Amino acid sequence: MTARQMLSTATEWMLRTASVRAARADVISVATSRHERALGQARLLLEVANRVKFPVERLPKASRPALLVALYRDAIACALTAQRPGDDRPPQDLGALWADRAPGELARAAGGTPALDAASRVLFEVPASRSLDITARDAAAVGALAKGLVGDLDAARNRLDRLLAQRWLRIVLVAGVLLAIGLGGRRLLRGPDLASGAALRVSSSWAGCASDPPCVALLFHTDPEPNPWAELDLGAPKTIRRIEVTNRKDCCSERAVGLIVESSMDRANWTSLGQRDTDFQTWTLTFKPRVARYVKLRVPRSTAFHLKDVAIR
Repeated sequence: MTARQMLSTATEWMLRTASVRAARADVISVATSRHERALGQARLLLEVANRVKFPVERLPKASRPALLVALYRDAIACALTAQRPGDDRPPQDLGALWADRAPGELARAAGGTPALDAASRVLFEVPASRSLDITARDAAAVGALAKGLVGDLDAARNRLDRLLAQRWLRIVLVAGVLLAIGLGGRRLLRGPDLASGAALRVSSSWAGCASDPPCVALLFHTDPEPNPWAELDLGAPKTIRRIEVTNRKDCCSERAVGLIVESSMDRANWTSLGQRDTDFQTWTLTFKPRVARYVKLRVPRSTAFHLKDVAIR
């Protein structure tokens, strides 16, 4: 499979273009109000028939099957009207609407050829003078066809809705995967955070931090003092090339201004890696790769010193 074919297959999987196109072809155009009104009327007639069949209150004594067939007949006519393509005005006669549909489609909606034959007999062969003799079984056959026709219309719409929802879900999924890959690749390029397992030493610890919730969330907080510092011991010599510093964000970020970052192998000899002389929320310091075991951050003046986080890579 070529790269173009792979891209085409992936695009089809995500956008479901062919499936959506086929589903749209099955859905009768809703651009015309005639189709909308016809389908809505068919649904309403089925709802009325359902309330006649299962009344909440007692109805007058009469032939309920005959009434149901009349409601179902109108519902079938409306459903066939809604299924008729084009903007031309469809024939109003049920027989003409019936003749426009393929027998196989009607049989599928009715639940099979025998069921369709039973519904057809009731609709077209029972004279008006015998309508009160219609049985519940006759009404059920006609009702099955009416419900099947409306169900076909609704099923096509529901299928299209599901495909469109699936399309957006897959787009979001692919976007999430690409984002995760991008973030993962970025982390891979930056390398692991060597500071995550490093031992931390500070020049002092402010006693009031324990009762100050924002302070507890900090990496450290020294007392106000001359030249405060914090030191990270990586445990062994490591190659480092990048240090990411996150300042305190709720207040007092200026206390870290003048920040000097140094590295050492033995805590005796220190090499400056960089200095920040302006206020910051985050600061990324990059430099040529070097081997070090200790990293120190200090402010060469009298101040309290605190940072939210330090990452070493």
